[in-house]
Parts: sequence; structure tokens; C-alpha cells
Amino acid sequence: MMSRISKFATVSLVCLAVAACSGSKTEEAPPQPEATLAPAVAEPVVIFAPGDIEKVTLTGFSIPNQNGVWSIGEESTISFALPEGAAGVDIRFAPFFPAGVFDESIDITPDFDREFSLSADGEILISEVLTPSILPSKASKLDRRIELPGKAGTDVTLTINIDSIGSPADYVASTDERILGIVISQIETFAE
Repeated sequence: MMSRISKFATVSLVCLAVAACSGSKTEEAPPQPEATLAPAVAEPVVIFAPGDIEKVTLTGFSIPNQNGVWSIGEESTISFALPEGAAGVDIRFAPFFPAGVFDESIDITPDFDREFSLSADGEILISEVLTPSILPSKASKLDRRIELPGKAGTDVTLTINIDSIGSPADYVASTDERILGIVISQIETFAE
């Protein structure tokens, strides 16, 4: 003779088997949309910003600070991996000019003109003369778009050359004797 618990378990199992075989509908998962692949770089990717230098290798730059990173010499390089789908980078920077240039306590002379060039893997992409008149204030930055065709998915090295660099200590009562070229405050990608 079966115990009450065994009879109950047997009846329960039979009921489950009947329900499964009776054709009663079970809930089916709704159809899922087909996956579509978005471009690898639909939104800009920040490659460099103050406090975020893990994605770059810097040569000829000072220690980064809250404003960015200063080049300290006539030639410096910044290397990074350009993501798939990127057509190039936008770079935000400013050349070193003494603060007195902007408050007119120092006369602007041709001595402050800076020959500037930027090349990628040996090809010059930007070549211009930077003068104090291109910046409305000391806090202003310049934006330049650098197209890098065929470089997506590869490592890129940007070489920055700037002449007539100077030191803040040369112009004002400052203990900052670094020889400064440009400060880079951001580099981010743009899509094709």
C-alpha cells in the first residue's frame, strides 16, 4: 500500500505530464529583432583629456595637469590607437604666449609668432604660423581637424614641431622654468 505522500507525488507528476501533452499553450518568447552592427565609432571617442592619459604615449611633454599637457621642446610626439571607423581626430590646443600679451603689459612683436606643424607618420598635415592675435584670451584654445585616411584600426603617431618656444619665467615673476610649446587639452575621434 502506498503512503499518502507517494500517492500525492504520483498524481502530481501525472497531472504535469497530462498538461504538457494536452496541447495547452505555453508562453513563447517574443521574436527578437535582428541584430544590426553600428559603425565602430558612431560617437566621438576621447583619446586624450586632462586626467585621462591611459590611451596615449607621450614623448617630449611635461606632466599632465588640469589644463592638459604641455610640449616641452621644439619637437614632441603623441601616439595612440585610432579606433576602427574613425576618419581622424579633432585636437584642441593652444600655443604658449606670455600672459602679458593678453593684458597688453607686453608688446606683441613678431618674436611671439610660432611656426607650428603637425605631422602623422611623417606626412605634414598642418603647417601654420600661430600669433597671439589668433587667441582672444589666455584661456582660449584652437581646434583643428586632422583627417587620417586609411589609419583606422592602426597605431598613429602625431609629431608636433613648434619654434620660438619660451618659459613663463622669462616673462613674469614665475618659478615655472619649463620651455613650453603648446598645451593639448583634448583629442577625440570623428567618424567617416
